[in-house]
Amino acid sequence: MDIATDCRQVTRLEIVDTGRRRRWSEEAKLRIVEESYSAPRQASATARRHGISNPLLFAWRKAHREGRLGESGVCDFVPAVIVAEQPKKGPEPAGGRWADFTRFSDDGRICLSNNAAERALRGIALGKRNWIFAGSQRGAERAAVMLTLITTARLNDVDPKAWLADVLGRIADLPTSRLHELLPWQWKRLREVEPEDQQAA
Repeated sequence: MDIATDCRQVTRLEIVDTGRRRRWSEEAKLRIVEESYSAPRQASATARRHGISNPLLFAWRKAHREGRLGESGVCDFVPAVIVAEQPKKGPEPAGGRWADFTRFSDDGRICLSNNAAERALRGIALGKRNWIFAGSQRGAERAAVMLTLITTARLNDVDPKAWLADVLGRIADLPTSRLHELLPWQWKRLREVEPEDQQAA
């Protein structure tokens, strides 16, 4: 047989009431629910006696507790409210952090890329095999302090070698109240002022 010739077409679709599903009035539901409350453990027996499922009976009991069962004028129609659909918003640019992303355009000190930070870390990444062999915990801490001093000097546009040589030469004779002069940014400012004083003299 050919499938094309044997194909049956549906010309009419009917919904036939088989009589299995019964429509319960609000009064009948209320009577069944009250019967299920009459004695302890009567819910399942009441459901079987009236030919309804336990979940349906428990749904009716819940509606009764909430005061929705047995109300006069209850109808099966639930009015729907049509709300105008709001236009969909696209995703927030830069994940909702657009102000943070464009801060570089307001503040000239902020770089658009993080290349400077990557370059600063490159030396540490290249020497990481050497940092493993610091000798001891105290040796590793001293290496970390020296790296911090050198990086701080570089960030302040100070030659680390000249700065450390000057600081190590002067720190023993400098009073405690003037130690702040040895910080890289102060040291640079004082070095710029000294040649002007010498030229004026």
